[in-house]
Amino acid sequence: MRVLVTGAAGQLGQDVVRTLSARGHEVIARTREHLDITDAASVRSAMEGTSPDLVINTAAYTAVDAAETEVDKAFAVNATGALYVAREAHRCGAGIVHISTDYVFRGESSRTAAYKPDDLPSPRNVYGASKLAGEHLVRQSNPRHWIVRTQWLYGNGGSGNFVETMLRLGSGNRTLRIIDDQVGSPTFTAHLAEAIVELLTEAPGTYHRTNSGQCSWFEFAQAIWQMAGMKPTAQPILTEEYGAAADRPRFSVLGDDRGPAWTQGLADYMSRRSP
Repeated sequence: MRVLVTGAAGQLGQDVVRTLSARGHEVIARTREHLDITDAASVRSAMEGTSPDLVINTAAYTAVDAAETEVDKAFAVNATGALYVAREAHRCGAGIVHISTDYVFRGESSRTAAYKPDDLPSPRNVYGASKLAGEHLVRQSNPRHWIVRTQWLYGNGGSGNFVETMLRLGSGNRTLRIIDDQVGSPTFTAHLAEAIVELLTEAPGTYHRTNSGQCSWFEFAQAIWQMAGMKPTAQPILTEEYGAAADRPRFSVLGDDRGPAWTQGLADYMSRRSP
């Protein structure tokens, strides 16, 4: 199969390209430098020039806090860009895999049940709203769509991901303040890439794919430091104490029990981690 991957320089994009190539697919990897999905003409040219059987759209605006003021930029990539990719893929006879997020859900702190794909979305920030708009536009413009919601991603090549940030901060001497009232499923992008490729045997629709199990950011940080043999001083705090610009879901577990446990994902990442 001939597959065009957008956002190929990102953590997930890199793993998707590697996974597809390892399985014998012909991969056309396009980074933002070579394909700006907010440019309709550029997207059409890319589709017509490569004639893919499938497009996997990993390109996204992911600056959650900045999105609160950069509203137009967030919607340009996550909504309008998603529309252009899905629409032009359909014109070429290609299906689309579109990556979405747990942030389409409100994630009330009182919630204990994992979200299912057919649960009603209700985003609480601009980033989540832009991703939800992208979902709607993809569904409307390409009937062969696989919308994959995931969360808390980290992967090789991502120097700014949570794992790398905790390893860097954990080597210092100051007391670290880590949020303990947001709960989700940390997901290793290499495992997610495998799940995405396997999903192509399923009917088009909306799916949740993560590593299994759940934890808070504080618990995730503790696991990272334990695997790295580090013992920094850390204090659990509430979301309100952190004071981020964007409000975030408190409980947004997506309930995918197919993937390896999040602790296994972290162990695999640590074993493959670039020095």
